[in-house]
Amino acid sequence: MVTVLEHCQISPPPGTVAENLFPLSFLDLGWLHSSPPQAVHFFDFPHPGAYFRQTVVPDLKASLSLTLKHFLPFAGKLILPIDPDSGWPRFRYADGDSVPVTFAECHTDYDDLAGNHARNANDFHPLVPQLPPAGRASDCIIAPVLAIQVTVFPNKGICVGMTNDHAACDASGILGFLRAWSSITQLGDDAAYVASGAVPLCDRTVIKDTKGIGASVWSEIGKMKYQQLPLPSLPSDQIRATFLFTRANIQGLKNLVLPSTKRVSSFVVACAYLWTCLAKETAASSTGEELRDENEVEHFSFPVDCRARLEPPLPEAYFGNCLVPCFSTAKVAQILGEDGFTTAVETIGEALKKRLDNGEEGLFKGAERGLAEFVEKIGQRIIGLAGSPKFDFYGIDFGWGKTKKYEIVSTNYTGAIQISGSKESSADLEIGLSFPKSKMDAFATIFEDGLKNII
Repeated sequence: MVTVLEHCQISPPPGTVAENLFPLSFLDLGWLHSSPPQAVHFFDFPHPGAYFRQTVVPDLKASLSLTLKHFLPFAGKLILPIDPDSGWPRFRYADGDSVPVTFAECHTDYDDLAGNHARNANDFHPLVPQLPPAGRASDCIIAPVLAIQVTVFPNKGICVGMTNDHAACDASGILGFLRAWSSITQLGDDAAYVASGAVPLCDRTVIKDTKGIGASVWSEIGKMKYQQLPLPSLPSDQIRATFLFTRANIQGLKNLVLPSTKRVSSFVVACAYLWTCLAKETAASSTGEELRDENEVEHFSFPVDCRARLEPPLPEAYFGNCLVPCFSTAKVAQILGEDGFTTAVETIGEALKKRLDNGEEGLFKGAERGLAEFVEKIGQRIIGLAGSPKFDFYGIDFGWGKTKKYEIVSTNYTGAIQISGSKESSADLEIGLSFPKSKMDAFATIFEDGLKNII
């Protein structure tokens, strides 16, 4: 399916940056043992493979080298002390560190992969690289942070696939990296990028830890063995599909709860509708021992970006993790009930309000408990979101035109739901799901029929 054209290592230009250390903030620590995010970005490219190899590949190598000069945590390595009492985890860039990059060619149906319809989930994974194995020194683990694969579909398109350690950054950081790389590719150097003021702030000490949250979290997480687990095999009938909330859909959902709910965001009504659809699908497909107890509690979880909410606020260009989890909780019976959608809207809205209304006190409440909040929910159903509609991955342009399709393919394994802005309109939302075919078919019917009834 995919033929490798070249494996190479790309470093920042020699002699342009000094060795540097970036100790992790307490907002990075919680991601140390999470599975790495994997995403693909499809671009139309109606040119032959020879043009890609002779022109595009050299340009991408040169521009990536210049880009890594500004994103040193990506260029370097994650250093994890084996004994948590002996030190603090950090990213280290040393001269000669590099990022593994693969250039490949594929003759699978590009238009099929870059569509919204149901597609075989297994077809995406040859397009994303794996992180190389971690090494081990006498007192620490040394782990790669980023891997990239660029695959050409001759006369059809290009796919840029990325895998990164989540402790390095969140989606905002990945978007900043891709904007920088694509801009430098188009312009041939980084002068305009530097002048734009978008250069990342990689210094994690700007996140103040006045309550010692990091020490509490590291005392737990540092005891866990660092593992790079192989990806599990996906069922042969696992499929990916993208569902769209149009502006009209979103307004229709808002009308269901207005005016009793005075102010409600597009994000909240979309999440609430998703929650009710997923609950209905699960209830409909449950039989025998799997039959759901309607008094069972379930959670709808999503990340909240804190950059603008800290004191003082962090710049948009902060490169690191600045997310806190937000859990909204309800009984299954409440979500399945006649007023299930309204309940979901109110529950999600209240959870957000608690997080956001009390400054850093509310944002970081419970953070010192580390993994305890997640451990308490083991065995309970958690619906999790990945991504955010505020990050415009469809605006990326390497000079071939803007992104045609963006997929967070790691959700094939994590079970999370992808949410992002839409390429069609800034007022629309895209929802990416990965389910076995029977589950996807049932969900699609519930989702689409429900929207028809409110417009």
